[in-house]
Amino acid sequence: MRRVVACFLALSVLVAVPAQAGIPVRRDRAKELLAANANSLAELHLWPDTARKQGVSLDEVYYQLGLARLKLKDWPRAQDAFEHVPVYSPWYPKALAKLAELYSLQGKSQRAIRAYRALIPLLGTNSAERAQFDLAEELFAARAYEEAIAVYRTLEYSRDASLREAAWYGAGWAASRAGLRPRAIWFFRQVLLEFPTSPRVREARLQLANHYLRLGKLNEAAAQLTALRASNAGLAMPDEPSSLPGNHLANDENELFSAAEFLAAEAGANANDWVRAVQHYQAVPLSSHFAEAAAYGSAWSLQRLGRLPEARQALLTYLQRYPKGALRAAALYAMGRVQQDSGLLPEARESYREVLQQATGKWAPEALYQLAALELAAGQIPEALRWAKRLEREYPGGRLSAPGLWLLAEAQLASGALSDAIVSYRRLARHPESLDFLEGKSEHVLFKLGIAYFRDGNFPAADTAFRQLTTGPLASEAAFWHAESLYRSGNYRPALEAYQYFLKHHGSSERAPEATYGLAWALL
Repeated sequence: MRRVVACFLALSVLVAVPAQAGIPVRRDRAKELLAANANSLAELHLWPDTARKQGVSLDEVYYQLGLARLKLKDWPRAQDAFEHVPVYSPWYPKALAKLAELYSLQGKSQRAIRAYRALIPLLGTNSAERAQFDLAEELFAARAYEEAIAVYRTLEYSRDASLREAAWYGAGWAASRAGLRPRAIWFFRQVLLEFPTSPRVREARLQLANHYLRLGKLNEAAAQLTALRASNAGLAMPDEPSSLPGNHLANDENELFSAAEFLAAEAGANANDWVRAVQHYQAVPLSSHFAEAAAYGSAWSLQRLGRLPEARQALLTYLQRYPKGALRAAALYAMGRVQQDSGLLPEARESYREVLQQATGKWAPEALYQLAALELAAGQIPEALRWAKRLEREYPGGRLSAPGLWLLAEAQLASGALSDAIVSYRRLARHPESLDFLEGKSEHVLFKLGIAYFRDGNFPAADTAFRQLTTGPLASEAAFWHAESLYRSGNYRPALEAYQYFLKHHGSSERAPEATYGLAWALL
């Protein structure tokens, strides 16, 4: 009987509620359920109203329904509810803000961007700044980096310091992604100027070091790492990995110190400040990730300073400490150069040969070139030919292509392979832009081509070559051989005149006695 009475009373209360009050009552109840995170019950409480009722108050119902579905992660149906709120409704800005959030959650960047652009004019200053930041983040996600930078920069003078700092970092990251390194540097430097005690200082300094490094500004990169080590910033790494040498930085102070010293050494080496380079290379701890590269750099810098005994010892230490090191071939080549400069030619040859056993990359052609040059200078022509031919065969078109061809031509000329030498010299003469390694450049090649023709008995061709060399350091020699070529061709009167010209203009030359003798024969 009590249950029947209770039911009757409950029905009486429901009947007493006017029909037009149904939406507000259910709406208020839905708010309570949403506040209590009873999202499923809130949706059920709101749904009958949206299905049956009409009127202005329904806009809020759709908004609340969207919130319930958003909390349930029912994104498509939440989007549908928010999209039911009309543009003229006072609930539209809130619904549009949630729509922008939904689009972003679903990775629909372009729709989110359009929503934020429509939303910002509808908001007050503080809310608009937050929406502008979200818009910049969506532009960043859509890889519209320059647009993102422009929006981030609208927040430069925001009163919200946390938002301002986040905007500076966002602009720095956007410029980094766009490859705009100078602009990225400017943004991260602004962060350091305005927020020097922020926990994100580490991130800014690492990014600055990275950009300076990529721009070849090693001093500046080293300075940032040194400042980072000296600061009280936390040791948390940034969201993206640093691009410092080896793509590695341990999360400890010692590795930052090592990176700073290594970069300072590299800066010294690039500036040919070898004393400074040695000091910083030797300051890198042996336990560091940079230790191997620093050991090699120190030895090479000592060699450049002419401190050859120290360089030899440093290279020996490197080779013993890193028997399988990544820079072993480079160290062996450097050892060969040090031995060569010290006059230890057999040892230098052995080091260069060991380079050939270790590597087929950059240092192999360098070693082949040095071997060919050593043997040519020592008069070991067959060996010089062997190394020069191997260099041309195995590494055509490389950095040492033209210098190697020059050595080959010289060895061919010395061996009496005159036809081969002529071919090689002519190949060199066709590309004068590649002859910077020669003191006389194309003039030197032309002179040697003339000598090769002369020895091969092709005197007219030799004369054509010598006749072109009227100025420069080879003019005297060319004038003598010009006269000799004419004489050997049987052109005695022109030869006589050529000898007379040579004696008049180059009378102090070592060739003067030979020219006088040639003049006598031409007169005869």
